[in-house]
Amino acid sequence: MRTNPWMRRLLADAGPDTPSPADVPPLFREVVEEGWSTTGSGARVLTALRPERDRFHSDRLAEETTVNGRGMTDHDLPVGPAAVDERARVLLRRCLAYSAACLRAARDRFGDDAVRAYVSLSFGGLDEDP
Repeated sequence: MRTNPWMRRLLADAGPDTPSPADVPPLFREVVEEGWSTTGSGARVLTALRPERDRFHSDRLAEETTVNGRGMTDHDLPVGPAAVDERARVLLRRCLAYSAACLRAARDRFGDDAVRAYVSLSFGGLDEDP
């Protein structure tokens, strides 16, 4: 796993135990449970996130990234400057648990470890956020 210094600090602060399926929010759990499928181009995508109609992508990686990439929810977490570190820890645990669950499901479905995950954290929000 490749990380930068900030991510290493977050990983150290995320807690002594490994993120578990219990860290995955219910809607994301449903995505994992629906499993994986393969598009006409051979892209491996999460079935629940697959659009009704296949769209043109420049290559399989672009298709997989477009379909599978998601932002993790944080609407239930405390807000404000004092909560930034706690939010980051919880979000990281959610992202890692979701990614791990997706990767396990992909390995079970395809019989290999070709599917990879990329987790990043950044400040962002909805248009109405200050």
